[in-house]
Amino acid sequence: MIIEIRPEDAASHALPAIGFRIDAGDAPLEPVPFALPGCYLFMTGEAGGHQMFRVDVAQEAEGTAAEVERALERASVAKTYEIVDRRVLWIAGASRAAIAYTETSDTFFRARCATLVGTAAGTLLIVFGTGGMRPFPVTCERIAQSPTLRPLIDSFTIL
Repeated sequence: MIIEIRPEDAASHALPAIGFRIDAGDAPLEPVPFALPGCYLFMTGEAGGHQMFRVDVAQEAEGTAAEVERALERASVAKTYEIVDRRVLWIAGASRAAIAYTETSDTFFRARCATLVGTAAGTLLIVFGTGGMRPFPVTCERIAQSPTLRPLIDSFTIL
């Protein structure tokens, strides 16, 4: 399944005119374009959100892990979280600063990764992750090894 968000579609939803394409293959994730304000694409699986992939607008420029963290805080993608790793991730044709973080409570565990992809029209915040089992150590690369998420990350292309 090819998912394409065209720049003109983004602009019609009051987002920066950034387009991208993902080959989701047969990933068991339901894509919902423009699901929320500021969100280009939200993909999730079964109830409970064990695996997810999300693309939001970011005000920060692509750069360091500190910019990624500020974009994550501003987007309120995670209400409470603990950053557990800062490294780089290969996505959209380049190595980019990324942070791995966890969200936990008495009833759930989620491992997530966030990164920024800058374009001439603006910056995208990409967040993806898994829940349920604990993929220790939690790093972006380890989270990205999920058979569901890997094709999304590898095929993410700016139009």
